[in-house]
Amino acid sequence: MAARCATARQQCRPGYRPPYETSSATGWPVSTTALATCCRSPRSSVATWTSHLHLLVADTLERTHVDDESVAERLAYHLWAAGPLADPARTAQALVRAGRRVAAKLAFAAAGRHLESAAQIARTAGLRDLELSVLSLLTLVASRHGGYGGSTFDLLERAEYLARMLGRETEAVHFLFVRLVGAYTSESYGGALNGNWT
Repeated sequence: MAARCATARQQCRPGYRPPYETSSATGWPVSTTALATCCRSPRSSVATWTSHLHLLVADTLERTHVDDESVAERLAYHLWAAGPLADPARTAQALVRAGRRVAAKLAFAAAGRHLESAAQIARTAGLRDLELSVLSLLTLVASRHGGYGGSTFDLLERAEYLARMLGRETEAVHFLFVRLVGAYTSESYGGALNGNWT
């Protein structure tokens, strides 16, 4: 990987114009669009260079590992690290796939982090349908990992709000119901711990 990154940096030097879609030196697929953008400014910051490299790696992973779930977390990481250079919907969806994969391994804390990032990206980009879809999964993961705490209630409240905005009353009622049941369960459990069975 270090050699590939060095090659990409060399190709991004001012004035360089990639003649082919694939580097003949390494056989590594290169995104000519990203390289061209990188080569426009001779004073690109280190952060910008790094973001371009992450996007190149993500593009490569998608080309060479089609439908390969084993690279889901790596793909999500590189798209997330590419920041605004990557399409927000693409990044959020990749994070959701990564979240599902680690949740299947019962790594709920890691899954929650992936899904929280996906929800935040979708919310910032104004992708309400996608955000609602992510929140539906995130509330399930959060409740399994930490029970019905304050953060889970916040997620449920946000999901209910989005569902109502999108005209999905059935889903909104579902989130409200889950929130109420969670609150009742939490109070009952807390009362049992304190010896109060009210």
